Amino acid sequence: MKRLLLVVIVAVMAIGLYGQEEGSIEDQGKVRLELIWEKAFVEPIWDYIVENNEKGEPELRFVGFLGDDSIKTNFITHGGKIEKQLDLKTIYGGKILVSANKKYIGISQVTKRTSEGISEVTFSLYDKDGNLLWSKQKLKARPTRVLPNSLMLSGESPWSSCLWTLRDQSGIRKWLKVGKETDFGTGSLDISQNGYIVFNIMDRDGAVLVLYDNTGNEVWRKRFDWKWTGKVNISSTGKYIATIGEPDRVKLYLFSSDGGKLWEYPSDNCEFMAFSPDEEYFVGGIRLDRIQLFHSKTGRLLFSYELPDPKRVFSIAVAKEGSFVAVIDGVGSEVPGNRISTVYLFNKSGNLVWQHKIEIQPGRTPNVRFTDDGKYFLICNSNKLHCYRLMEGE
Repeated sequence: MKRLLLVVIVAVMAIGLYGQEEGSIEDQGKVRLELIWEKAFVEPIWDYIVENNEKGEPELRFVGFLGDDSIKTNFITHGGKIEKQLDLKTIYGGKILVSANKKYIGISQVTKRTSEGISEVTFSLYDKDGNLLWSKQKLKARPTRVLPNSLMLSGESPWSSCLWTLRDQSGIRKWLKVGKETDFGTGSLDISQNGYIVFNIMDRDGAVLVLYDNTGNEVWRKRFDWKWTGKVNISSTGKYIATIGEPDRVKLYLFSSDGGKLWEYPSDNCEFMAFSPDEEYFVGGIRLDRIQLFHSKTGRLLFSYELPDPKRVFSIAVAKEGSFVAVIDGVGSEVPGNRISTVYLFNKSGNLVWQHKIEIQPGRTPNVRFTDDGKYFLICNSNKLHCYRLMEGE
């Protein structure tokens, strides 16, 4: 009898220890994931667009593939038909740029390189249906982002983040002098879904945080006595801005749309951060191996989770109303060097409600996303896309 009881206890312990194996669900989370479609491709995926159809179901509308010497794209209609494909040649350094509102796709083909870097590109702008809107050849600029109003943001200095332009088919629309011109200006930028542009850079006078509207007019700028600046992220309508700075130690800062500081939090180099679509929640990889969910306005910490050593965060997302947080881990520095990564899904309370192992291609960063309505969960692992429906558990 004692031996039987011991066997039962060991079995129960095993269930507790291994209940979070691949694809398993934690009862406490009360959530189920249903795989509704999976798309596989030959080339590694660079970026993609998924949007809901008239029935509220997510459909793949665009997928782009970027290689060392090629750019390929599929423009897909509602219903899954490939409407248009591009197969373009490029010299190393080409880009596929999807606007924050998912309406425009910019293709930057490098046509000339020198020992100093990229010297000429061909830039073409398409709408999400694959219609060519305009194209420019022999462009001596660095196309970096496409705004939701179809303007293209371009860097104008090969070694600095201080000087930028907004361009359209007619040429330069606006010069953006973000910082004092220097040969070493470094930093980060982000663009909201309504086209506001935020820069966090270091120039010869130190750190500067600058916000522009969607036509390139400066809204405000703030200088800080920081030794170093990191990533910057802006919420969907520009209500909140998160950034990293180092006065005496590295910190995460949250600002309001008028530039007022709301709160700060001790941090490391937070490389991955995101706001929820409704802007009320913020998630960040506060350390390379830790994620934390905050209330955007107050800075109230809702939960913190540390990945097992030596794993680190490589992609992060938070759903509407903060209902779920998703993370992909990996081993490496700028890109994962491992072949197997783990996807973690947490609820707002920090309970791990689902985890799943995926195979990735070393050197290609996988990513996780939620649809704007928070009902669907997307995983991209190099050359495959998986779409899950999030449902309440039984």
